[in-house]
This record gives sequence, structure tokens and C-alpha cells, in this order.
Amino acid sequence: MNWLAAFLWTLALEYPVYEWALGSNARRWWHPAACTLALNLLTHPLFSLWLLREPRSHASIVAAELGIVAVEALALRFLPWSELRGRSGLARAAAAALGANGISFAVGRLFLAALGS
Repeated sequence: MNWLAAFLWTLALEYPVYEWALGSNARRWWHPAACTLALNLLTHPLFSLWLLREPRSHASIVAAELGIVAVEALALRFLPWSELRGRSGLARAAAAALGANGISFAVGRLFLAALGS
């Protein structure tokens, strides 16, 4: 799968989770989409470059995904469209980042398994 296809699939899989996380806190209808795009523009290219350089063991990919969860949780808290502030905002951002990346990780692994990779 090429990078753009993987990126678009990631956006499609993670958007519903970030939309849930922002929920009624979103002031505009497009805020969850903007957050999903911004977070993935930050982390997806870095993860892709890392995959090209590092061995692809299951443990190393899980460790990288957990790093992405941390980066996205912190970034989500400070993005101008997220409206997740304070201690409860950080907890919700962390839950959203874990859920979104957990879903995209699981679907990606299933897809790769189906391809025999």
C-alpha cells in the first residue's frame, strides 16, 4: 500500500474517534476533521519514515504507536480547534489518541495479514 492510501485510511479510521472525543465541545462542525488531519499530518509522516529505517518487529511498532499516542494526546490538547482543556481535557485527549491509534493499528495489522505481509 502506498503512503497516500495508508494516510487516507488512517484519517477515515481515526476521524470518528476524534469526533467522539470533541463531541459537544466542538464549536464548529469541521473542528474534529481539522484535528484529525492536523494530528496525522504531524505523526503519520514521522512514523512512515521511522518504518523505513527501523526493523519491523511487533514490539518496536507497538512502542512507536505508543509514542504517537503520547504526541497526539498532547497536541490534541493544544490545537486551536480541540477545545479540550484542563486535566479532564488531557484525559479525554489521551483516551481519544489511544482509541484512534489502536483502531488504525489493528485494522492495519489485519490488512497486512490479509495481504500476507
